[in-house]
Amino acid sequence: MPPKRNKSVIASAVFFALFGCIAIALAVYTLLSSSGFLRAWVSRLPTLNYFLLIVGIGFLIASIFLWKSKRIGVYIGIISFGVAFAVNIYVAGNLFAHLLVGGFFGILLFLPLFFGWKSLT
Repeated sequence: MPPKRNKSVIASAVFFALFGCIAIALAVYTLLSSSGFLRAWVSRLPTLNYFLLIVGIGFLIASIFLWKSKRIGVYIGIISFGVAFAVNIYVAGNLFAHLLVGGFFGILLFLPLFFGWKSLT
């Protein structure tokens, strides 16, 4: 029987995987499309698609380690989220809204890890 995993760590791993897949999908979309809803952000930061790809891969790696209950997943997640948050603020048209949304997603990703920290090795 496999070892029991902490439910809050599993929830965080799922959120990281979900956001990683979304970031990678947006990166591919911006690489393949010259128009669309991300055009204003890409015009402000032409390398946005590469940042999205890096962050998406970082989130997926973090989710794999968190699924295995490894603390390294938290550290990779913090770095990936920090890059994503910084890029989000840089391309923001409405700074306050982006701060609120970024803060919300940060809480969504990391609050479950706060409760499951002791179960991580």
